[in-house]
Amino acid sequence: MSAASLIHSWKKTFSAWLPALSGKERFPFASWERDLRKAGGEIQRLIAASEREFLAVGEKLQDFSRCSRGLSGKSLEVTRLLSGEETGSAVSGLRGILDRMKAMEEESGRSTGAMGLILEKVARARAQMEGFRDIIRTLRVICVYTRIESSSLGAEDQGFNTLADEVKKLTENIEDKLGQMTGRAESLSFLLRDTLAKVGGLEALSRGESRKIVDRTLASLESLAARQDSSSRAAERLSRRYEEISRQMGEVVASLQFQDISRQQMEHVGEALESLCLEILPPGGAGPGRNSRAIRAGRLAGETCALQKAQLEHTREEFCSAAERITENLRGIARAAAEISREAEETAGAARSDDHSFLAEMG
Repeated sequence: MSAASLIHSWKKTFSAWLPALSGKERFPFASWERDLRKAGGEIQRLIAASEREFLAVGEKLQDFSRCSRGLSGKSLEVTRLLSGEETGSAVSGLRGILDRMKAMEEESGRSTGAMGLILEKVARARAQMEGFRDIIRTLRVICVYTRIESSSLGAEDQGFNTLADEVKKLTENIEDKLGQMTGRAESLSFLLRDTLAKVGGLEALSRGESRKIVDRTLASLESLAARQDSSSRAAERLSRRYEEISRQMGEVVASLQFQDISRQQMEHVGEALESLCLEILPPGGAGPGRNSRAIRAGRLAGETCALQKAQLEHTREEFCSAAERITENLRGIARAAAEISREAEETAGAARSDDHSFLAEMG
């Protein structure tokens, strides 16, 4: 039987005894005192037991609070990492790679075009060089005619021989330079054609690979940008849930503090019962004075028991309400922690076993 139930039964007993008072009737003061002290002892045991239990709950709550805060902190760190400057730098870096690849393709195209233009100019130059061969033949003919004319004049004029010699040297010099230029033009043409063939092969090979890289990079950019956006939203949600956990944890702590108030109230009830035991000690003597003291003791016992019963019931209601609030807030904290864990896993890409890293796809 609880202390409140014992006090309620004593109140009924006192109410039944008071109207039937007479000089010969004897009041069970000794049993009242025994029962009241028993109730006081039960209250003290209840206080000690609840104190131990709430201390244990407080320790577990501290552990739970540390775990919740640690989980929340790590989750926020992950989401902020994915949504912060590091991810933005990664996006910028990937876009820079794409820009450089496009610039390299354009530069390669310009280089190929330039080599083709040079090859065309070399071909035109070789065609023009062939015209110099006609000039060489003409100069040789002039040289022969000059010598013939010089022979017909005899020794009177040596100027034509000198002119013929100069024309011959000029012809030989032109022919030598033309041979060098023609050889170099042929070497340059061969080198350009070979280079163009190799570059064309490399471009054909790299074009396919670079196209794959560009496609994967673009897909990765879209994935990374989407993940950054979702991570930003997840970080906001996690912040709100973390605030909710902090608020509910504060409410739990406030509810736990009510145990101290309940303890004080129960101690007050125990003290009141102890004082009542001293007040209802069996009066000595007989006669009207004895009955008058018994009546006052009975009324005092009834009033005190009624008051303390109401006090215990109020304490019980407040205590149960605080316990319900603690339970409700702990469940809310557990739900919020589970949501934080789920959000962090989904944000980090670990929600599905087949969710491969977008960076691995680029490898």
